[in-house]
Amino acid sequence: MILKLVKYFGQQGYGTKEMVVLTPYLGQLRALRDALKKDNDPVLNDLDSHDLISAGVALGPSGKGKKNPLRIATIGTDLTS
Repeated sequence: MILKLVKYFGQQGYGTKEMVVLTPYLGQLRALRDALKKDNDPVLNDLDSHDLISAGVALGPSGKGKKNPLRIATIGTDLTS
């Protein structure tokens, strides 16, 4: 459903810099990051990246440059950075 919403908002003229996807669980964050990699460059803040690494999820480098960046985060993170 999230992937469809991101696509729908994109079709309505919203850019990925105007969207943030929030999730309460690290497992969902990882699944969203993996699914969004196909069309976007999911951007995690340092806290979420650290939490995923601590949970045993290996993160590879993102393919920055060609895809639109889209911020994804867990609910407990600070979005002002």
